[in-house]
Amino acid sequence: MQFEPMRHKRVAVAESTRQFLCHLAAADVHRPLPVAEYMDWDEVFAGVCRNGLLGLAYRWQKANPGHLPAEFEAAVADTCR
Repeated sequence: MQFEPMRHKRVAVAESTRQFLCHLAAADVHRPLPVAEYMDWDEVFAGVCRNGLLGLAYRWQKANPGHLPAEFEAAVADTCR
C-alpha cells in the first residue's frame, strides 16, 4: 500500500468570511470576531465545518452569547450535540 498525501482543495470565500475564520482560528474567546451585516452565514458555517473550527465556534459562542446571529449559533449548537 502506498501513502497518498491528502489533497486539499482551495475554496474561494468572501473576504469577510476569511477574516472571520482566521480570527476564530486564533482560539481567543476574549477577542471579538469581525462580524459584518452583509456576511453570508451559510458560507461562514460551511467554512467553520470544512476547516475543523466547529468546536472553537461552539466555545466562542458559549463565552460570548448573543454576539452572532441566532441561526448561526443554533446551527453550531445543533451540530455539536
